[in-house]
Amino acid sequence: GKNDEAIATLEQALQSYQQSKDISGQAKSSHDLALLLTKKSEIYRAIKLYKTSITLFESIGDLEGRAMVH
Repeated sequence: GKNDEAIATLEQALQSYQQSKDISGQAKSSHDLALLLTKKSEIYRAIKLYKTSITLFESIGDLEGRAMVH
């Protein structure tokens, strides 16, 4: 369905951000991907991505982004 398509798109975006070392893009796409995975009840994978996004937001001093995850 649409969630599966969105997940695939976000996974591709995350890979692109990782390759280009775009920390902000990685943080945002990790967070968005975690939201979609939570809706699909893929909780363990979602938690890992939430933790990753928090770490990335903190590493670039994006307190607003970090707060969004909580």
